[in-house]
Order: sequence, then C-alpha cells, then structure tokens
Amino acid sequence: MQVPEILRKLTTPSRNRNLDVVLLHVDSYYNLTHSQPNLGLLSIATLLHGNGFRVRFLTPKDLFMMTREDLQAFFVQATPRLVGFYTMSDTIFQVADLANRISGWLPGTRRVAGGPLASGLGADLDRYHPFDFVVKGEGERPMLALAQALCRGVGDPSTIPGLSVRKEGKLVSGLPPETIQDLDSLPDPDRNLVDNPLRFHVSTGRGCPYACTFCFQAVHGRGYRHRSARRVAEEVIRNLEAHNHRAFDIIDDTFVANPARVLEFCEILRDYRSRTGRDFVWYCEARVDILDLRPELLQAMKEVGLVRLQIGIESGDPETLKYYEKKLRPGQVEELCRRIAEVDDISMYGNFIMGGPFETRQTWANSLKLARRLLRLAPGLFETTASFLTPFPETPIARHPERYGLQVEDREFLTSLTLEECTCRTEELSRPDLRRMRHEFMARLGREMRALVPRIPRRRILSHFRWANRYGTVTRWYRHIFSELAALREYFTFYENPKFRALDEIPPGEVLEWTPLRTIGPLQYDPRNWEDFLLRASYRPLRLTDPIEKEVYALSVGKLNLGRLVQALQQRTGLPGDPSSVLENRVLPTLRRLEDHYQVIFHN
Repeated sequence: MQVPEILRKLTTPSRNRNLDVVLLHVDSYYNLTHSQPNLGLLSIATLLHGNGFRVRFLTPKDLFMMTREDLQAFFVQATPRLVGFYTMSDTIFQVADLANRISGWLPGTRRVAGGPLASGLGADLDRYHPFDFVVKGEGERPMLALAQALCRGVGDPSTIPGLSVRKEGKLVSGLPPETIQDLDSLPDPDRNLVDNPLRFHVSTGRGCPYACTFCFQAVHGRGYRHRSARRVAEEVIRNLEAHNHRAFDIIDDTFVANPARVLEFCEILRDYRSRTGRDFVWYCEARVDILDLRPELLQAMKEVGLVRLQIGIESGDPETLKYYEKKLRPGQVEELCRRIAEVDDISMYGNFIMGGPFETRQTWANSLKLARRLLRLAPGLFETTASFLTPFPETPIARHPERYGLQVEDREFLTSLTLEECTCRTEELSRPDLRRMRHEFMARLGREMRALVPRIPRRRILSHFRWANRYGTVTRWYRHIFSELAALREYFTFYENPKFRALDEIPPGEVLEWTPLRTIGPLQYDPRNWEDFLLRASYRPLRLTDPIEKEVYALSVGKLNLGRLVQALQQRTGLPGDPSSVLENRVLPTLRRLEDHYQVIFHN
C-alpha cells in the first residue's frame, strides 16, 4: 500500500469518530522492514470488535506514516474512551512519550498498558508513565471487561482479574490474572482490522513449560496451552485464501512441544495442498531436544512447506548451558544438523549468546568451534548469528546477575535495541572485549560460509533464491553470501527461466545445439595483465591464462551454439583435431570449470 493511501485510511474522519478503543503497537523504526502487527493486540482488537466496540488498531507502519499533527488530528477525531499500549523494553520510552501526548490532547481518555514489560514490572511501570491501568498476563478478557466498564458502565475495573487500577495516584494490584485454558474459545485474529503484509504470523500456543534463565516468556507462566491443530490449520488456510498470501510464520517458541498436534496440523495442510495445489512456505521455531526425540517431525513439516526453522543453541559450552537451564547438549544440536542435511531443503537458523554466565575466552571458543562444525555438517542449510545477553526485567539473570558472574551496566538498554548491544560484563571480559569477540565470531563464520560455497549443491542454492524471490523468506545464506556474489545472483536469475539449463542437464545428443552464456556479460580482465582474465564475481577468483580456455570464455557470450563455437575456436586459434574431440577434451572441461564458479549457463 502506498503512503498517501495509508494516510487517507488513517485520517478519514468517518472511520475515526467516536471510537471506543484505540490500540497502539509502537515498535522501533529499525524494525519497520519486518515488523508485523502484534498478534496479542490484534486478538484483543478482534474480541472487542466482535462484541460491538468501535476499535482501531494502529500498527508500527501506521504510526511511522503519521506526523505528530496527523496523530493529534486522529485522536481528536476519535475521542476514544480507552487507549491501549503494548510495552516492551525496546519501546517503553516511545510508548511513554506517546501516552503523555495523548493525555494532553484528551485528558479524559484512559490509558492502559499491557505486554511483556507491563506483565513483568506491574506497578513499577510508573517510573515511565502514570498509566491508569496495567494488565498483567493475557489481555483479551481484562480488556473486554475494562471496555465494558468504561464504555458501557458495566462492571467495576477493580474487580477485573489481572488488572491494576490507579487509585489516589497509585497503581493498586487487584485480583491475580487468569489464564485462558481453552485457546480455541478465542476468535481467530481478524486481519481485516490491519493492512495485510506479504506474509502473516500465527500464534498456536501460550505459556512455556521450560525455564530458561534469560527468557522473558516466563512472565506469562509455565503452564503451556495450545490451540487445536484443526483450528490453527483453518486459520492458516483461511488467510492463504482470503489475502493471497504465499508465506506464513508460526511464532511460538514451543510449537513442536506437542508432536502429535504438529503431525495432525501437517496432515490437514497436506490434504489442503493435494486438493488445491496451493503453493506456500512457512517458518517455525522448535526445541532441539524434541526434534531429537521425534525426528519424523522434520520430514512431515517439510512435506507441507516448512523451509525455515529456528532453534536456540545459545552456547557451545556445556557448563554455560547448565546456567541457562537449557537441558540441552551440544551433541544434540550436531545430530539435528545431520538430519537437516539428510532431509534437505530446510534452512535451520540457530542463535548463540555472547557475554553469558561466566563467559570466558574458552567458553567463547567452544561456541565458535560448535558453530563452525554445524556449518560444515549442513553447508548451505545451517546458519547462525550471535546476539548479546540481554537481562530482560524479571528474568532470573536480571534479578540476580551476580549468581551468573555478570555485572549489568545498562539496565535500561538506552544505547541500542536489546540483543544488539552489550549491556553486561563478566568476571573475565569487559564490554569492549565482548563486542570485539562477537565481531570476530561473526567474521570467522562469514569466512567459513563463503569457503563452503563450492560444497553446496546447485539445487540447494537455488532454493534460497526461490525462497527469497517468490515468498519473501530471506535467509542469512541468501542475504550475506549468495546474493552478494554477482555471478551466483545472475546465474540463478537465468536458471529460474526454463529455457536455461546447467551443462549436466543437457542430453548428450543435444549439447551442440545449446549456447553458453556468460553470467557476467563484460569480459573480466586481469588488471595486472590485460591479456588474461580474472573472474572475481563468484565465491573465489578464477584466473584464466591458457589461450584455449580464454578463447572459450570469450566466445561464451550467448551468440554461438556449441557446434559453432567449436568451429570459431579452431578458426581463431588454429587448434587442430576433430571437432568432436576438441569439444570433449577442451571446450566442455573449460565450460564445466566456468560453471563450477557460476560464470556460465546454457540456453537454446
């Protein structure tokens, strides 16, 4: 959607007057490229809308398009009774600033905060902004009850479970929050309430049965609840059909926690695909230990479009993993990587944490060693990055950093987004040490990835280009390696067209009819000797100094089929011999060498 159209929709008076509730998802401007409408807020908006409330949900992209004057005009027109904010560590200062503005524009409008930071801090959220209400835990039922109380005079906010209410200037905690045990009782998120991006997110469960010491998910409770496989599959299918999506993301950390549900979900999607021929791909997150116990899940998910899988590795050091309470062994990650290579066509992404409990140069080296081993076990499929440990509020590490050998030096994360900047030091390593080590970690892995390109099958590289170009699923291999190499980029652009083929795909009896084409059009000369060629656009430079090889390369410009190219080669160089012998012994070996570097492709 273009900017003027977005602004028109946001500022149309007839759509904005006399709203009951406005929900705001504030996100960092750095995240706009991949920011999706928050599913928790969308679920709340759907429930409110279904109960007759006039509700608007402003997404990060909506807010980005609005000047302060636009935003003020919107709220003055809307005059909502209630404004809800999603809060997290990265955006609380922007949220507080916006809440202050709204309270100035509309003194009678009440402000409510929810989300992970509000759930973790509760009344301590006051240090950022004096919200009228704070929701702890799941927001659907408290927000529906609060809207009924404020907009219809039904009920007392102080009796709503999970809701803190401001009384005499202080937030007073009320009844403890209630969890929604039957998630199927909630309506599916209504994506007509937001602008639909190219792909959509799906949440299939809540809570987490695990207790990782760095993870803020624990503020939502240890009890894991999930929607039924059929309800999830129906939501996916409905959105694929209604909005012509070609990709979706399952964003639960614990999607595979119930393997039987995953297999049922896959069976429903398999039936849908076989009936409709629908083409789509998807992403999910998974626990290594569960995939280790249930390896059949990988194949089942791949068969219905899974192309990207995220796992948490965190460290290659066994003792560090114990401090994280990951209940994971590095050997399990290696075995999963081997299975990924066997299943093929699934990109697996794993994260390492820099600056974790009692981090030393040796624990860092253990992580680097594991990461390099994983890259080699599944070249072109496994990929990784490294983030800094972030002591999210109310996590065990944030509450007692000294128990983990950590000293927190920036609790507010004021200089960067969480995970991107080092905010702690360890007993052995300073923050500058850790920054340098993260840089070195990523630089070494980048060199390792580039060195592995010759080992990666052509069809595997093609998958990365297809995932990116057809479905908007961009891997690190694609973004940082494959698409950065001009020869590969051009080769696979041609290869997607059925008139182009690789040399080994051409039937032997037809080879003379096919025409070689350099993927990089201009001849690539060696600047140290302008009679030779130095082909730099691939994973490593290729120098051509042999006169026959140079002539074959020069003639591969898409003008001569191989039959004519052999004739031209012999005429131009005086190369003796039977044309068929010249083809087999000089021309094809040179072309294979060029194609190994993605410098030539063939068309008819």
